[in-house]
Amino acid sequence: MKIRILFVLIIFSSIPAFVSAQSTKEISYEDVTLKIPEDWFHRTNQFQNGGSLNIGKEGEKNSITINFWEAKIPSEEILNFNKANFSKLDLFKNAKYSETSEVTFNGFQAKRLEFSTNFQNQSFVGKMIAFNRNSRSYLVMYNAIPQFSNSSTLQDILASIKIFH
Repeated sequence: MKIRILFVLIIFSSIPAFVSAQSTKEISYEDVTLKIPEDWFHRTNQFQNGGSLNIGKEGEKNSITINFWEAKIPSEEILNFNKANFSKLDLFKNAKYSETSEVTFNGFQAKRLEFSTNFQNQSFVGKMIAFNRNSRSYLVMYNAIPQFSNSSTLQDILASIKIFH
């Protein structure tokens, strides 16, 4: 009898893991790899001295972008440049930014800037994380509705980012 109860408990306790498990795919671009949900898109863009990888889910307002440059640029400079350029976009015209803070992102010493904005009656939050690895500079940024910014999906994607340069 005890074995049956234990067996039933094991089966029922594992159901939520199977229900919430999300199928993922690994994508790579240049020296960046990460895992994203199977139903998400990814787009790449090459630009002078670098490139970008943009991921998201079609029809949703959440996005993650990873930029890299073939130069060692101070992290604070990357954040300030992006903040200045974003202020020209409608989405970010009224954005509020945090002070820059020092963080560790997936093992890299980085600088982080958090932001929040409201556009067309929708709140958005996000982070810009800049760091250097060898002779390259990187910027990881996400822009999301508040519910997604606290989701395990976003945390899993960010944690899966690997740099191999």
